[in-house]
Amino acid sequence: MKEPLSIGEMRRRAPLHYWAKADNARFSAALLAKASPEVRSRTASAIHYGSSTGIAAQEAFLREAANSLELILKAVIAQMAENARCRGEETHPVPATHNVVQLWRMAGLKKLKRYDMYRLVRTKHILAWSGRYGAPKNDSDYDKEHTEILPYLLKAQAGSLGATKVEVISFEDFDSLYSRAFERFSILQGEFGIP
Repeated sequence: MKEPLSIGEMRRRAPLHYWAKADNARFSAALLAKASPEVRSRTASAIHYGSSTGIAAQEAFLREAANSLELILKAVIAQMAENARCRGEETHPVPATHNVVQLWRMAGLKKLKRYDMYRLVRTKHILAWSGRYGAPKNDSDYDKEHTEILPYLLKAQAGSLGATKVEVISFEDFDSLYSRAFERFSILQGEFGIP
């Protein structure tokens, strides 16, 4: 007789736990992205904050948006495993990684165009370090990440000293990726009659 699963293990396998956290992070990202300068200014005054409210809100938005994307991808993977369990197939746990590029592939989602791939790679970096720290653990990690993102950056026009244009990521950019993953999650839930 199999031992019952621990509460922690049940949660690590539960697609709806991942989805609920993803949805909450998505809401928070939208709130941060859409907060007016007046709201940010009033909040800054109330807590005696003296730096740039725009930069602070953008950093927080990026963290929440990145977190929402990681979690919705894990919801898809957890639902895939749940569906496989229902069919009596062998399953694997949701990977304990922040690598959303790897998670995107594991979730069986379509290959992305260059701009969306740029956003996904940036999301990976936000989750790994740039959403929390000033620099990665070591310089070689930074060099690897720079090399990884380079193919997806936009090159500025000729004559501009070979400059590279870093694209700003908006809520709509993240939400487009989130929505594709959520659509897959919904389809997978429907396979076994889950509304």
